[in-house]
Amino acid sequence: MRLANPFSPPPAPPAFGAGKVIPEANAPFFSKLIFHWLVPLLDVGFSRPLETDDLWNLPPHQLTGATTDALEANFYARCEPGKRPRSIQPDVTIFEPEEHVDEKASVSKPAPKSKKAKPKYDSSLFYALHRTFFVRIWVGGFLKLGSGTSAFAFDYSIFMTGFHP
Repeated sequence: MRLANPFSPPPAPPAFGAGKVIPEANAPFFSKLIFHWLVPLLDVGFSRPLETDDLWNLPPHQLTGATTDALEANFYARCEPGKRPRSIQPDVTIFEPEEHVDEKASVSKPAPKSKKAKPKYDSSLFYALHRTFFVRIWVGGFLKLGSGTSAFAFDYSIFMTGFHP
């Protein structure tokens, strides 16, 4: 009689994740926190080498096409209309002659001077990236700040107790 070896499971069937969307989006918060949603893929990788068909598909909003479209739209919104590609430029209106206005009758007051006029278009890729990935950048930054702070606090509390390895 032969006993089953738990460290050598039978190989998983081929094409484990073909046609399936990554389960991270539907996973509960705690499962996301400890990466428990990844266990089925890790089990397949433990039983045999992973292949391309074993990987899950990304949801449409996380594909590179959707991400680049969002970044492109945010960047070109910061550019002058004349510098945008023709596919993004607003429709050209037909020139209509203005009504005759008596120049002497209209008196215009000079505009008040502002301290610093903010340019309407700045063509900034940095701000376009920030607008596109705002949540990811700031959440990651705060998590990194919290990680560094807690590591420092732990090391400092160990040092203050007098324990020196």
